[in-house]
Amino acid sequence: MQQAIIELDPNTAKMWLDRQEAILIDVREPSEYEEVRISQSILMPLGEITADKMPHLKAEQKIIVHCARGARSAKAIEKLKLVNPELPLYNLAGGITHWIQLGLPVIKGA
Repeated sequence: MQQAIIELDPNTAKMWLDRQEAILIDVREPSEYEEVRISQSILMPLGEITADKMPHLKAEQKIIVHCARGARSAKAIEKLKLVNPELPLYNLAGGITHWIQLGLPVIKGA
């Protein structure tokens, strides 16, 4: 039985990150990450992401996964849930594109 992917709006994601209640995994390609990224994000391209590469979580911390618009991050979550269904995974709704549209902060360029 496949578990539903939980979508998380960017404003809630930012609040969780500011409070250190979550970590942010960026599953885009390195070239996309170099162009624009969310400051707290950890780059783990979709083709390389595995459950054993996940950073250590503090108690009650969640994992937010994002890409450009949300499709690759959803695939990454499906992949991770197959190995460890207990991981607290959330898909950033609309990806970094929606984050930017809402005027939330990003880092541009290398």
